[in-house]
Amino acid sequence: MGILELDYSQTQIKPFLLRPELTPGESLPSFLYRISMENGVSIDCYLEINNLKRCEVINGEFTENSLILLAKLLNRDKNQLFHLSMNKFKIMLGSEHYSDVVMKNAIKYCPLCISEVRYHKWLWSFHPISMCLEHSCFLVDRCHNCKKRLSLSNLMENNCSCGFILDKCNIDEVEGKSVCFRSQELLCNLFESGQENSEVTIKDYLYLAKHSFYILEGMRSFVSHEKVINCYHNKKGSIHDNNKYAELFSNVFWMYEQYPKNLFTVLDQFNKQKPIHSRIEQRIQFENLFYDRKFDWIKKEYDSYWIKKSDRGEIRRDFSVFKRDKKLLLRREFLRKEELKTKKRITSQKFTRILKKYDVSVNKHNDLRKVTTINKDSIEKALQQYGRMLTRQQTADILGIQRESIKGLILAGFLNLDFALDQAGLINISEINKLLRLCRGEVRAPTDEYVSFQKALIQHTINGLRIVDLLIFIKKRNLKPILSIPCGNLANVYLNKQELQSCIYTMKCRRQEKEGFYFTEVIEYLKIGEKTLHEFIKQGVLLPRKVIVQKSGKKLYLFNKQEVESFYQNNYSIVAMAKKLGISIYKLRKWLDTGKITDQTKGLSKVQLLNLNEVKVIIQREQKDSELN
Repeated sequence: MGILELDYSQTQIKPFLLRPELTPGESLPSFLYRISMENGVSIDCYLEINNLKRCEVINGEFTENSLILLAKLLNRDKNQLFHLSMNKFKIMLGSEHYSDVVMKNAIKYCPLCISEVRYHKWLWSFHPISMCLEHSCFLVDRCHNCKKRLSLSNLMENNCSCGFILDKCNIDEVEGKSVCFRSQELLCNLFESGQENSEVTIKDYLYLAKHSFYILEGMRSFVSHEKVINCYHNKKGSIHDNNKYAELFSNVFWMYEQYPKNLFTVLDQFNKQKPIHSRIEQRIQFENLFYDRKFDWIKKEYDSYWIKKSDRGEIRRDFSVFKRDKKLLLRREFLRKEELKTKKRITSQKFTRILKKYDVSVNKHNDLRKVTTINKDSIEKALQQYGRMLTRQQTADILGIQRESIKGLILAGFLNLDFALDQAGLINISEINKLLRLCRGEVRAPTDEYVSFQKALIQHTINGLRIVDLLIFIKKRNLKPILSIPCGNLANVYLNKQELQSCIYTMKCRRQEKEGFYFTEVIEYLKIGEKTLHEFIKQGVLLPRKVIVQKSGKKLYLFNKQEVESFYQNNYSIVAMAKKLGISIYKLRKWLDTGKITDQTKGLSKVQLLNLNEVKVIIQREQKDSELN
């Protein structure tokens, strides 16, 4: 014989003769009590005769066979009786939720409802249902006189074992617009709709409430502030209390009303009111809620709450929420200063300079921790700008020149040093790129008519040619460079030799006007040898006004232009002097031998030079002597 089958031939069936109508919302145990009372039969006696168990009737939980039997006894459809029993909710809620929310071996009731029709509603079988919405009052779960729990028989007979009349108890009314009323209204609707509401079911709501208890437990009520929320009734000394359930589920309802504002308020108080060792475990238990994707809408705001706490520097990156989902760290808008320094490998001094130099959003939290948080986007932008600042060596490497040459480019204004970020000064890469663009001409293979940028500098070092000079000529378009490879640097720049010579000549003229002659220029100008000029310097015949000692140790002599020109214009060879003044070479040599005139080279040169003024004085003196004679 199967579980869904019953051999009625072997069972003593005593059908009820009188079968009253079922009251809307009535529970199956209540209906059985009323039928037995209508037929003048004790419910216990009738159950015994028909082999029905008392515990089934008390708690509304029937076996399949019992439901089939009752359907025969009451002449009703078995499925109808199933929906009146607790069997329906056992399947709907699952064993875990069912055992938590269903009252066992006890009942609660609305005094006003039973004063009109004495019956028990199936909604009153659940702990979370604490109110009668029809009469806006709390349900009663204990005798007002002796405080004992009430049974279904007490309710149907309208009196407690102490003799108190149940429908005569005081009514505890609830305001229709209160949080408690709205909370109970939602619960009743969810229980009544069952699984019909696809968005939120009673099972979902109870699952949410169960996890919310971990946050709410022991906190001050957000609905009635003088009370403390007690979520668990299995503790030592705890009892199931209807009003406590009402308070508990009112707080759950309030927690998600005006969402997410109230959720954030609850979390704020959770952090303030509870000790840290309790918070960690309870927070983890609450977060188990998020394994169900139906509650992603809560997870989203819950995560954003902790992200904002991190942005304010109140929690660190190793907080449990971030350990659960490391991707949340990427959603932070602000990071701690210490975290950024470690992550970016920047010293404290350099980090401070970056914050001063660039427009970075910084929040200083002046609490006991003195935490500084920095806007992630603004610091990333600042670090990008900082990354564009290069040292002199880096600049030289990009330009393809020696580091020592950078100073000249800075002094000439081609590059600028920024000392805000580094004591030695940094150069913005945009200035470097601008300089490279200036020097990059047409890309083509250089011919023999061209000389490389670096070779030009080496060849014309003697003329004082510098990188700056070449850049100035390029800028003025006196030199039109070409590039041997695309996007090359100065090492790949080539210059036209003819244009270069023209620029060198121009540079020479300008420098000579401003500074004078170099050693080789004096040799060429005076048409003397290198050894002779060195002897002139040694003996003081012609002295340089400035001696420049290069790093290599080589000396550069710079002579005053006027002095060199004066020396050239006033000193002639014997032949040139004779020709200029129209006198004989013999006479000039005689004067030189007798000491009337002196050799300006002091015998340091094979070519003897005579001073023009000195010779003129001798000529004038002899003319006077001849006139007197």
